[in-house]
Amino acid sequence: MTDPADPPRNAPAMVLDVDETVPNAARVYDYLLGGYHNFAVDRELGEKMIAGIPLVQQGALNNRAWLNRVVLDSLNGGIRQFLDIGSGVRPWATCTTSSVTTCRRVNRPPSCTSTTNRSPHGART
Repeated sequence: MTDPADPPRNAPAMVLDVDETVPNAARVYDYLLGGYHNFAVDRELGEKMIAGIPLVQQGALNNRAWLNRVVLDSLNGGIRQFLDIGSGVRPWATCTTSSVTTCRRVNRPPSCTSTTNRSPHGART
């Protein structure tokens, strides 16, 4: 049995028009969360942010932890449908850093999430 938090093995490759020389907010946030969907330019900006505002990384982690508490409380309250607006880059991890979709799948598979994002780097569900 596969772990629902793992990335899909048969996911189709996506070709995106991505400028790897310009930082992207979703990828920088991914870097701050310890993800791997980022480029050197994103990591460089993330490090500058951490140098200027030392608590920025902890703030990102706290934000994601809060999001997951809301999802878990909603699941425990019987909610089975979620709309994730501005979902960003979806990390494949446990609920400490996971997105709405991943947290929901790990904790209560018979539910669904619709995601939307303006950025081409955003989640694809």
